Amino acid sequence: MFNKRKGKNYMLKKQMEDQIVIACLSDGKTNAVTDQTLEQLAEIVADVNRM
Repeated sequence: MFNKRKGKNYMLKKQMEDQIVIACLSDGKTNAVTDQTLEQLAEIVADVNRM
């Protein structure tokens, strides 16, 4: 199942625990790392840097 936000399919699930961001691949056994996944990871890193 993909998280939908801003009309995009997201391959990463983001959660925060004890001020640590954890990013996990959705269906990690079958999903490849794509440009879209790397863009989402860059967004997550940018969000962390703003904290």
